[in-house]
Amino acid sequence: MSNSGRKKWIAQKYSSIALIPLIAYFLLKILQLSSMNYEQIITETGTIWFLVLVLIFTIIGLFHMRLGLHEIIEDYVQNEIMKNISFTGINIFFIAILGLVSVSVLLIFLN
Repeated sequence: MSNSGRKKWIAQKYSSIALIPLIAYFLLKILQLSSMNYEQIITETGTIWFLVLVLIFTIIGLFHMRLGLHEIIEDYVQNEIMKNISFTGINIFFIAILGLVSVSVLLIFLN
């Protein structure tokens, strides 16, 4: 395994490990929110702690997704032009989703 490949594998491994407690937290939070009324849900999801965790989850999740998709494309797409188009599309998607979530978190925080 090359040094670059090893770094990507380690990043993929650690990002998946970091996602485990975040996914568990959000699953439990969804169960908790399902028994609340609208005002309680707005109050609970408007806390800085919840919003920071949403942002962290989004960043790590998108990073993990990007690493995995890049590896799949590198392994299975043979045409260099299609590789570059795919990589560009993934990066645009990554930036767009991260931007949307960041703006949403900011708007929720400001309300």
